[in-house]
Amino acid sequence: MPTRVLLFSAPINQQTASALMQTLVAAFNDPSVSDVTIAFASTGGDVHAGVALHGLLRAAPKPVTMHAIGTVASIGVTVFLGAQIRRATAGCLFYFHPMAAAAPNGSVNRITLEAAAQMLEADEARLGALWQERTRLDAETVRTLFRSDRMMSAEWGCDHGLVADIAELTIPGNAGVIAVAT
Repeated sequence: MPTRVLLFSAPINQQTASALMQTLVAAFNDPSVSDVTIAFASTGGDVHAGVALHGLLRAAPKPVTMHAIGTVASIGVTVFLGAQIRRATAGCLFYFHPMAAAAPNGSVNRITLEAAAQMLEADEARLGALWQERTRLDAETVRTLFRSDRMMSAEWGCDHGLVADIAELTIPGNAGVIAVAT
């Protein structure tokens, strides 16, 4: 049975996450598809959409390989970590930064600021726990990644369990290739 190859190079938002979810579900339901490879690069984006994608990838009924083909940033790292098998091309980068919230237009009161701070802390704890579960990152390293802007290499990702190996993406001749979000 052939592999299905999905190309995803886009920010994570409700539209792109929905497009990837729909394409994954179609591949999962297609009996002629044995496994799925996602050629993945993302600048990050919406935490909630990213966590939902992570959850779907974890629940996948067929093997899913995530192959980082460029920069995997921010919530894109969490999406990437949802796959059972993870690879990166040489020169791929993983970008980490402090949690951020969109600033409201106009004035803001203390209650709104406190609620935003609580949401950021909760998201940091949730993502940190997912990263520790799916990698060899310890709690101190996760805290460090959330406290500064850091661009990490594919080799660092391999050393810390984000990726199993560094290899060029290959697309089998009999694979169905779909550009999901590019």
